[in-house]
Amino acid sequence: MDTPLDIIVKRDASVEEVIGYTLYEYVEDRRQPVIPQALADVIYWNMRIVEDDGSIDDDFPGMHLYYHMNHLIFNASLKKIFQF
Repeated sequence: MDTPLDIIVKRDASVEEVIGYTLYEYVEDRRQPVIPQALADVIYWNMRIVEDDGSIDDDFPGMHLYYHMNHLIFNASLKKIFQF
């Protein structure tokens, strides 16, 4: 398994900003697999809550791009971003 990509964002950052920053860090870190240029836009991605084992928690829908991190209060983990 790859090393997790840890990022730090401001509490008032939007989901869109977090996804964009994460994509940027992923590319800058030369992570694999390489994201095709056609999918290197925030609109093709969403943020989902995952279980401790890394599987998507289907009880929660993807988060709207305009939501801000400080409005997302829960005990689940926001460790991964998944393409839809």
